[in-house]
Amino acid sequence: MSDAFITLIGNIASEVRSINTERGTAITSFRFAHTPRRIDRQTGRWGDGPTSFFGVTCWRALAEHSAASLHKGDPVVLVGRLRVRDWKSPDGRSGRDAEIDAISIGHDLGRGTSQFTRITRDRADQVDESDAAASMRMDLLVEEQAEAAGETAGEEAQPVYASPANERDRAA
Repeated sequence: MSDAFITLIGNIASEVRSINTERGTAITSFRFAHTPRRIDRQTGRWGDGPTSFFGVTCWRALAEHSAASLHKGDPVVLVGRLRVRDWKSPDGRSGRDAEIDAISIGHDLGRGTSQFTRITRDRADQVDESDAAASMRMDLLVEEQAEAAGETAGEEAQPVYASPANERDRAA
């Protein structure tokens, strides 16, 4: 079954709550209210339709940024995966909840202004890791070539690179 994606315009309807799991994953949640605007065909005037409420959950970086940026009452545009679940309480009541796993959230700039601050992450760890991985791959290549040439692991082996000149020498 594929996910149903939804885009809604509305308001943050509750306090924004944020936690970190034992593994350090940030999770932020809040209630979201969406009230559609409709034209009344009899009067020709615009009016509000029935308000729908959704539970919204944000994960990881979106959770951190949402917790720092969003407040109860803020007008926002929300994109996420819609999940509808049935529930039953211990006292026998039952119902249905609509929940959204948020993918993107932004202030509704049609209703106000906002100031964006880009979050920069330290990329040094990623660069160091990729350099280390490349170095390990090169060491393995040198070892494989040394073994293929009949040298022992303790000897210094020079890597053999495939080039048109090397290929001609092998063919001769």
